[in-house]
Amino acid sequence: MALQQYDEAQFYYNQAQDLYLEIGDRRGQGIVYNDLGVLYESSSEIRVAFEYYTRALALLREIGDRWEEVTVLRNLGRVFVIVERFDAALACLWLASSIADAIHKNIEGEIVPCWIRRSLPEEEFERLWSQAESQAGRIIDQAIRDDLPASEDE
Repeated sequence: MALQQYDEAQFYYNQAQDLYLEIGDRRGQGIVYNDLGVLYESSSEIRVAFEYYTRALALLREIGDRWEEVTVLRNLGRVFVIVERFDAALACLWLASSIADAIHKNIEGEIVPCWIRRSLPEEEFERLWSQAESQAGRIIDQAIRDDLPASEDE
């Protein structure tokens, strides 16, 4: 995305955020937080993206919007892959899939992208996937509390 387009997108998302806040549309706020996360992730500002995704997740859980929670969990899972927190990434993906099944919605694409499987030895993947099945919420909550590892340029 060109810098001008990025700045323009950021401007409009911030306007939308202000509007949703003003009219009390918490779902709209959560969606904009998620969209800002996508915007920052696309410009490799992973820490900022993480902050927006976690805000979106908290807000959407608070209001009970399960489908948007699925979207945010998948995006948050991608961030955890980037920082090599595969346990949290797989927990996010497992929980997103579980919620989608519970509300009878279909997720497009693979539940676990094949490149994640290839990033880990098979035994490690199976161990982490098994943990995700039994402890997804705890793993995600702990990973959010742990924050992201500091990058070398911070």
